[in-house]
Amino acid sequence: MTPLLLMSWLYSASVPRPGMPSSGKLTAVPWSPCSTPVVLLSVVGAYYYLRIVKIMYFDAPAERFEPMDTPLAAVLGVTGLFILLYFIYPAPLVAFAGAAAKSLF
Repeated sequence: MTPLLLMSWLYSASVPRPGMPSSGKLTAVPWSPCSTPVVLLSVVGAYYYLRIVKIMYFDAPAERFEPMDTPLAAVLGVTGLFILLYFIYPAPLVAFAGAAAKSLF
């Protein structure tokens, strides 16, 4: 979305472009076709983030969560350790995935 935003900003910023006639002053340029979706998506994003800020600072606090059961916490911990292991040292997982892909063809 950032390239679209940059293109629409440059297009509508009245910047003289090479090869185009200029009267010596900056004139308004009509909206480009990609400006409308960029503006609409920006409004949706602003609504989303302002809603989070409203919930965090202005709404009443929610009830506290119940503590997690011990077996569920153990499974979550083991899964987190596996993810951390493969994030730090991914070679075994990549080798296994490569072997599995080679067995298909």
